[in-house]
Amino acid sequence: FLVAIVHAIVVVTLVFLSMRISKRWERIEAHDFRHWREAKEEKFALSARIASRPCLLRVFCGAADALQYSLLLELVRFHELKWRFLRNNHLPPHFHFTAYLRKAKQHIFRDLGSLPVGLWAA
Repeated sequence: FLVAIVHAIVVVTLVFLSMRISKRWERIEAHDFRHWREAKEEKFALSARIASRPCLLRVFCGAADALQYSLLLELVRFHELKWRFLRNNHLPPHFHFTAYLRKAKQHIFRDLGSLPVGLWAA
């Protein structure tokens, strides 16, 4: 019984986090190609700026830069993944990639949400 309760808590937590990720995907996908190119250039410049600092400054003064770099990296990687997916599957540029990801995620959560019979017996 305790295992089922822990499993339910984990699933609810994952669903909550999954909804937040979906909202982030929507915001990222809303950016156009020009913004993606600018973010990519800014990411490279920020990376070079972080690498040029002395080691101690990187550790103590780099929290804001690290956060900005992480957000830029997420935006750039999402769009790279999207365009690679569209190109490899011969899909139109207006394909709603976030909707596809959401459906794939729902399929995974459907399997995650169902407990095997052996787990109930344990």
